[in-house]
Amino acid sequence: MLVSRGQDLGRAATLFDRYRSENPQGPFAEEALFHLAVVRSRLGEKEEAQRLTEEFGRRYPGSARATRLQSLIARDSR
Repeated sequence: MLVSRGQDLGRAATLFDRYRSENPQGPFAEEALFHLAVVRSRLGEKEEAQRLTEEFGRRYPGSARATRLQSLIARDSR
């Protein structure tokens, strides 16, 4: 996947945004939000990444990924 290799992050962000707008309750909504936050962070969009991370925590409070996402965003902020 391009995101895990840090390739074409702008394109990945566009695709995740599109998926979220077209399928807000879709089967991959959690996945898209998680990766969109990571992508925004890696693009240097720290405030947007933090906003998305907070949204993730509200939408998926029981997800094990919430803690992982917070750690990834914090690491990218250093």
